[in-house]
Amino acid sequence: MASETTESSFDELASGLARGTLSRGRALRLLGGVLVGSALASVPGVALADDDCRGFGRRCRRDRQCCSKNCIRRGDDKVCGCPKGKTRCGGRCVTDCTGGVTLNPDTCECGCPSGQVLCNGACVSDQCDTGQTFDPTTCQCLSTCPDQPCCCTCRYKDPNTGAITSTCSPGVPLGPGGVLDCPEFCSATVPPGTQLNGATGTCAPAGTEIVCEAVSTGTQCDQVTPAPCASPPA
Repeated sequence: MASETTESSFDELASGLARGTLSRGRALRLLGGVLVGSALASVPGVALADDDCRGFGRRCRRDRQCCSKNCIRRGDDKVCGCPKGKTRCGGRCVTDCTGGVTLNPDTCECGCPSGQVLCNGACVSDQCDTGQTFDPTTCQCLSTCPDQPCCCTCRYKDPNTGAITSTCSPGVPLGPGGVLDCPEFCSATVPPGTQLNGATGTCAPAGTEIVCEAVSTGTQCDQVTPAPCASPPA
């Protein structure tokens, strides 16, 4: 292309003169090339070549000369780079990463650094302490919810004194058919010298959990609203 040849000769001429490394003969030849190229560019048939854009890595002076419309500096030269908003990777221009994710040079894809996951559009750590689980809804480490939010309250009576003792047992598993059988559970744990006086139980609905509440005779099951946990109680 006449325009590209002209500008290449001009660049070499200017660089050589500035550094003092260009011989007189070479300078005259380059100057002649610049003048001839300029003359050819004025010819209609040749001037059309100036509309052809230059690809990545080709030398340039202005953005409009590049197909990417982005002439960037590389060392002492200026070359055509990727379009603005894109980065060179694996021989092609890929879209810049946003939202805290970084470009993986091996895959040329955006991703989070090691030990982090993409959650709600941002990279966050999913490394939680013991007893916690990463919650993808809140993007936080939360306490693990109880596996079996069911509880039995067992009441035992001393037949000699008539004293009642109440015990609370959380984490009682459901029996066959998904039924909580507290009478059977309490019958297996009767303290010596007492007899079973009553057995009740409850399972916590979603958003609550079972705790043992202190009462005058011991403890009994009670429901409370817990701090947020990684998954709702069953």
